[in-house]
Amino acid sequence: MKSEFNQSIISFKIIINPLERKEGMHTKHPRVKINKNRLFLRYGQVILSGLILINLFACKKDAITKPQLINIKAGLLNSINALRAKGCHCSIDTITPVKQVSWNDSLEKAAAAHAMDMYNKNYFEHISPQGITPGDWAKQQGYNAVSLGEDIAQNYETIDATITAWKASHEHCTVMMDSVYREVGAARYGNYWVMLLGRR
Repeated sequence: MKSEFNQSIISFKIIINPLERKEGMHTKHPRVKINKNRLFLRYGQVILSGLILINLFACKKDAITKPQLINIKAGLLNSINALRAKGCHCSIDTITPVKQVSWNDSLEKAAAAHAMDMYNKNYFEHISPQGITPGDWAKQQGYNAVSLGEDIAQNYETIDATITAWKASHEHCTVMMDSVYREVGAARYGNYWVMLLGRR
């Protein structure tokens, strides 16, 4: 789903068999003469040393700061459990209340790793350009899932706006409301949101 602000969401869901857990410019250089360790161009023009130029470029690079991970644990956990406790209309389906989920730090780390990877490599998909799946992200953090679901979003500013967008999509809504899941972990990095729900 895309809005006028180019907001996007995607849903992913897998069931893993517990017995099969695998997962051209040219420059002319002026003549220079050395005088008491100071460099001058003819006609009094000042030049910068190579060292200074390197430092200037280094400062410019350092000025480009990357975003920080935003802690969304409390707000997202409350929102998702409020939704599950109340029940939800997922498009044409009405889902009755389901058991609440608990927070899992491993799923949070897996979600953060995926969000950071999307930001750094400029993509928006459940499977990375290198073929890493949501299950792989979870397994890298020690979470061996029997069932796993992932919702991702982009360019939303708040938890409420993100949950609302997921709720308005049948696929995302059913992931949030699936009774099979017992745990959740989520992260936001820059404008990327990732939520993983799972069961071991």
